[in-house]
Amino acid sequence: MSGAQSAASNAVGAGLVGAYFEYLTSTTRSSGVSGLRRLAPSAEMTGEELMAIGSCGKAMTAMVAARLIERGVLRWDTRIVEALPGLASTMLPAYRAVTLENLLAHRGGILAFDGSDPDHEELLFLDFIAAFPAELPTTETTRRRFSADWLMTQQPPANVTPGQTFSYSNAGFALAAAMLEAATGKTFEKLFDEEMQQPLGIDGVWGLPERVSENQPRGYEGANKAQLAPVPLLAADEQVWADVLRPAGGFSLTPQMYSRWARWHLVALQGGATPLPSGYIARIRALNEDDYAVGWGGGLVVNGRKRIGHTGATGGFIALVEIYLDGSEAAFGLTNTTNTDPDIDWVGDEMLRGLLSMRAYYVG
Repeated sequence: MSGAQSAASNAVGAGLVGAYFEYLTSTTRSSGVSGLRRLAPSAEMTGEELMAIGSCGKAMTAMVAARLIERGVLRWDTRIVEALPGLASTMLPAYRAVTLENLLAHRGGILAFDGSDPDHEELLFLDFIAAFPAELPTTETTRRRFSADWLMTQQPPANVTPGQTFSYSNAGFALAAAMLEAATGKTFEKLFDEEMQQPLGIDGVWGLPERVSENQPRGYEGANKAQLAPVPLLAADEQVWADVLRPAGGFSLTPQMYSRWARWHLVALQGGATPLPSGYIARIRALNEDDYAVGWGGGLVVNGRKRIGHTGATGGFIALVEIYLDGSEAAFGLTNTTNTDPDIDWVGDEMLRGLLSMRAYYVG
């Protein structure tokens, strides 16, 4: 049994519904899959189905921005108010100097919208929508712009200085996407296709896999393996506003497609020619431990070698990825299981254990 297959089997044995793990270099890959797409009716996972990657998609959004910057459509230091001048009369002064690069590094001081405080910003925004006296916008682009208007009138989180303090924000990536849309006249979804999917040869879909087909995986959550239950889908009127946050992590794709995404990074980090923009790769190379830029977090230094990584969680799915900055290796894991216990992250622990076991198997 390969290291990747052992990681997948052990994760499912520990209670995950389904799991896929992969270890790869710029020329090789080893993968393993185990478990189920759905508990009832039971359907085995094959490794060819769609999997939601959550916030691991933030780097893809940053790559789209970087390609536009490389062509002079925007700059890294383009300020929100430059790209969206209509906000100038209502935005708080604290946001006037915030740039596109700040947003892509979670230093925009924007409210999180990550579910960590469901009694705060999400409900505040839903209350604002419910009481809005005029007709509400009806497209993804106009909803993103509408949301941007509201975000710029909200105070930053406590003890956060916009443009300086790291403060994780899904809404910040949606705001960045609104800037891209304004600069190009194209929807973010079209830009994503033109600047990420087509150049890299990556196919995927927006939304959770089960919205595509009942044969696709369903997401599950629970405080432990004995309490797993399917994550309910949002109602249509809620989903359209949740879709505003697509740029922060609403993409689903097959493991093979995510492997292609990771491999492009290995090639680029080794100095090879790729569609990944030079400014994007330069910012990745500059990451140190505990840094964050262009959708990647700086990881631990292992035997003198730096790595980057990210975790994504959405709708009962988790993705976990790490890439070494010398371009020698990468590893990732995908599952349709998430944790609900605030004190014991048993799913995250199993995913991390899988990555560590693969590295021990393939590298020693």
